[in-house]
Amino acid sequence: MSKTFLSAALVAISLLSSCDDSKSKPQVQSAPISKTPKKTITTSTLPSDIVMAQYIQLKNAFVMDAVSKVIEQLQSFNEIVHNQLTADGTTLDKQKLLKGIAELTNKMQSQGFEVQRETFIKLTDAMVQWNEAYPGQEKIYMQYCPMYKGGNYWLSMEEQVLNPYYGSKMLRCGVVEKTLN
Repeated sequence: MSKTFLSAALVAISLLSSCDDSKSKPQVQSAPISKTPKKTITTSTLPSDIVMAQYIQLKNAFVMDAVSKVIEQLQSFNEIVHNQLTADGTTLDKQKLLKGIAELTNKMQSQGFEVQRETFIKLTDAMVQWNEAYPGQEKIYMQYCPMYKGGNYWLSMEEQVLNPYYGSKMLRCGVVEKTLN
């Protein structure tokens, strides 16, 4: 019975503090304790649009706090965007969006991890524009964290909130604002 009470108390504490980044309080994750390694927190489904799919993989790397995976995903992102830019039939409008995305991902490669997270805000804005111009068939969830830099969005394939701005510090902080596509 004491284990049940302790579990209930931990759940209550985590719900009350899941979006509080105060340094004076201990950080309690609202995610259930799991024996699964942290690196397996990813979405299993990726969008059919290759540019959006790469954004989702990058977002997942931020969720996992995986510095080397972020670098790897940024390199892949740059290759994909370059291939899209040089593909036959790429319109000027599409080129403009892709160049903006490439500029951000190139910039992110030379930044430290936390600065990359800040630049991810601008990349998300660019990807929202991309999705508006070239919507995929799959649902994309626009999620929002009220705590990060005054409140910011990201896109996800899953309705469950996994925060790329705070990663393991506040994994579940955020809400689904709307569904795209």
